[in-house]
Amino acid sequence: MKKNDVFEAVCEGYDAFGMGVLRHEGMVIFCRGILEGERALCRLIKDKKTYGYAKIEELLEKNPERREPICPVFGLCGGCDLMHMSYREELRLKRENVKAAFLKIGGVDIEPEETVPSEIFLRYRNKVQLPLSREKNPKIGFFRKNTNEIIEFHDCLMQTELSNEIIREIKSLLEAGDASALRHIIIRHAYFENEVMLILVSEKDSDYGFLTTPLSDKFSEIKSIILNINNRKDNVILGERERTLFGEDRIKEKLCGLEFKISSKSFFQINARQCERLYKRAIDNLELKKDDVLVDLYCGIGTMALIAAGSVKKVYGIEIVKEAIDNARENAAINKIENAEFLCADAAEGARILEERGVKPTALIVDPPRKGLSPDAIDAIVKISPEKISYVSCNEATLARDVKILREKGYEIKSLASFDMFPRTRHVECVALMSKLD
Repeated sequence: MKKNDVFEAVCEGYDAFGMGVLRHEGMVIFCRGILEGERALCRLIKDKKTYGYAKIEELLEKNPERREPICPVFGLCGGCDLMHMSYREELRLKRENVKAAFLKIGGVDIEPEETVPSEIFLRYRNKVQLPLSREKNPKIGFFRKNTNEIIEFHDCLMQTELSNEIIREIKSLLEAGDASALRHIIIRHAYFENEVMLILVSEKDSDYGFLTTPLSDKFSEIKSIILNINNRKDNVILGERERTLFGEDRIKEKLCGLEFKISSKSFFQINARQCERLYKRAIDNLELKKDDVLVDLYCGIGTMALIAAGSVKKVYGIEIVKEAIDNARENAAINKIENAEFLCADAAEGARILEERGVKPTALIVDPPRKGLSPDAIDAIVKISPEKISYVSCNEATLARDVKILREKGYEIKSLASFDMFPRTRHVECVALMSKLD
């Protein structure tokens, strides 16, 4: 086999990225856009000696779960992966990916529960981050897969209609002034409260009046426009410095009956409607009682800690990002919750503070970033020594890895659920319940 060879093969299944897995002449070949069981003529486009990548030349036999993508730039931009398959097949793929990760990485042969479908699988995202090209008339859109080329769109079906309307208006306004220093446009659209925050990420300090004035005049939903200044030369989107150009520095959102203030750097789940179901499961896993003491590690702006506060004696939220802790304390005050305390510290420091105070938590919720738990965080959890752990993760691979380590530290996995927080993409959110062995 060499590059540009055409061969016939049947798709055996999917990899963790939703690509079809083929075999030909002893080589494993990954092919985007093919479904399990489909037979196709494929062209080898990359030869890595022991494995390769191919593209479909002609479909010979189709899977009945195949669907015609409804987005004109599907396959070009990096926003979606799975629009070519039915939603039923997508949910099956995600469950199988979770099962495979736990078997291969975690060493656990566990049957995950059926993936909980999202109530809506289009227009669910409450946040969009769009890069701008450095041109006289800059492009705004998503990066083409594996490149820095920007693919423009008219109507992204993952974003809300209001976000798309604002993006189209921004495109029409870009020619009215100097946008050469703009790097990213970020829109946060609170799903339930219908409030919008617009974040302009720029290399220089500017009021960008040619954008902010007409946008705030036209869209009453825009309650906040933030300028974020980022001079870094890497791929980090947000810089350290920012100021408010219009309105407030927060927008509000409702979740599980509570009100939350969200700032430009706050972490908030992308799919608000599905988030309520995810958080309910994460908290219900622990079977909390009124004399329990709960720790929420990586608590962010305090969402899960505050939702669970009514079920426990005391809840401690630990988070290293100061802005998030400020948000969490504000959110506790807004909702008149007095049994929640938030500590600005990393996991190890937070555990030390609790130990010094003589706090003995009975339950723990942890929701780390995609990279999972650091060794220090694992050690902190072992030191806190809760009876039960509810682990929320957006990366089944690092979750499986961490579950394996925690099993070695004296915990066993009791249940594993997956929630489709990111329809039409390969990503899936998981909740694992672990309990301490006697």
